[in-house]
Amino acid sequence: MSSRSRSGRVALAFEDKQYTYAQLDALAVGLAAMLAERGVKPGDRVALMSSNRPEWVVAVQAIWRLGAAVVLFSPAWKQTETEHALTITQPAHAVGDHLVLAALMPMLHLDEPITPVPGATGPAANDPQAEAVLVFSSGTTGLPRAVRHTHGSLRAAIGHWRDALELTEEDRIQVTTPPSHILGLLNIATALELGVWMRLHRRFDLDPPTARANCRSSPATRSGTPAWTPPESPCPESACACVAGDE
Repeated sequence: MSSRSRSGRVALAFEDKQYTYAQLDALAVGLAAMLAERGVKPGDRVALMSSNRPEWVVAVQAIWRLGAAVVLFSPAWKQTETEHALTITQPAHAVGDHLVLAALMPMLHLDEPITPVPGATGPAANDPQAEAVLVFSSGTTGLPRAVRHTHGSLRAAIGHWRDALELTEEDRIQVTTPPSHILGLLNIATALELGVWMRLHRRFDLDPPTARANCRSSPATRSGTPAWTPPESPCPESACACVAGDE
């Protein structure tokens, strides 16, 4: 689907708000301008430590538009994990809404208003060999370790995930995995790439009425870790792909 043909489609739902692809693009260009003013340039690494919110999605797109790489910090981290992540990845800039990161380096807060740039085109193609993202392991057996993905390897992962879920632009997906986790990022990136309607949750919630409301009018799609269908759903043949994970 071309960026022009999908610009008016809803890309992201969050609580009672919805964002079209055109709106996300406009916000990403606006935030990219703010980051550029702070000195972000191609090849830089930018730390992102934020709660689940639409601006998280916008921030990733803005960083990539500048040719920089995003370093995903878990909002669950304390000072020790955050200092460790800064030491091993050496980001030059930071954006987010977390006080721990803001205390350790200058950070553009996502609560600051973003001026959208109407008429913005979709994301520019990045060099497949360029660094795209650094994500961290869970740190179950020690401090988290960083894993590097280029734009090429991330695009390959998106293709595999698309095929595994059998996603099309007519599907819907509920993203309950933390975006700072590789699966959360992969869900979001795949949805944006394919033009899939996506709901981002502030946190994973097993409340059946909420889940039923979010799952109406969407083709049946299942994903695996784990998929969950609320009991007594009014739309048993129209369930969202619900990808769950630890927060």
